[in-house]
Amino acid sequence: KVILTNAIKHVAHKNIRQISEWTKIHPDYTDSQSKENDRYLKIVSESMSGSNEEESNKNYSKIIKNIVKETIIDKTCDIV
Repeated sequence: KVILTNAIKHVAHKNIRQISEWTKIHPDYTDSQSKENDRYLKIVSESMSGSNEEESNKNYSKIIKNIVKETIIDKTCDIV
């Protein structure tokens, strides 16, 4: 679980760094009446894992649960 949580944090950090690039491409994000502003606020909100440690852990658990649902492990494979 620790490895998966660290991977999620790494992806989140990369997403946060990309926000700066997005704002350069979409300069209308500063206009509070624009759709770009709505998209910007949604991107920022979803890029942040939570406002406190408890919320962050809850969000990480939610992401891990979704990953686990989509992951298939072949238990019949022999390891040499």
